[in-house]
Amino acid sequence: MLALGLLVVTACTDAAVQAPQYEPPLDGAAYKAFKAAIKADWLDKPYELGEAPETVNAMNYQKSVEYNEKQLRNKKAPKVYDALRKLKIKTCEWGALKKRSLPKRVQKRVSTPPAAAYHCSFTLHYQINPPLGTPYELESNGYFFIEDREFIYAGKFRNPY
Repeated sequence: MLALGLLVVTACTDAAVQAPQYEPPLDGAAYKAFKAAIKADWLDKPYELGEAPETVNAMNYQKSVEYNEKQLRNKKAPKVYDALRKLKIKTCEWGALKKRSLPKRVQKRVSTPPAAAYHCSFTLHYQINPPLGTPYELESNGYFFIEDREFIYAGKFRNPY
């Protein structure tokens, strides 16, 4: 009986998603949206570090690790932003978008996401100092939707650095 109830709820939820009013993003629009999201979520709003622990001991070890990780991410953000060369869309599917499925940093920027968006898988191409730097390719995925006539990216930020 429970399985039947879940099936009915799922069917009703999927039926509530309206057909898309626009096409999925092309590579250039997706790249622009992804780059704008990196800037908004990482460059414009770095982690607040607070005061660095003076010494590391058993009482503040975790706090020290978190401080160092945040400091490292703040340092890497400009490098990641500058090294992103292109984004190649692989597949996109229209579907429901739930705010809770977005990373916490993204939830702050996208306070009221649309009910549906394109969930796309894509390849990110990074390279520092082209053509000399080592090129990196990473597979990732996330949501794209239109707001104020431009695509917005909401999802994970993968990088090789």
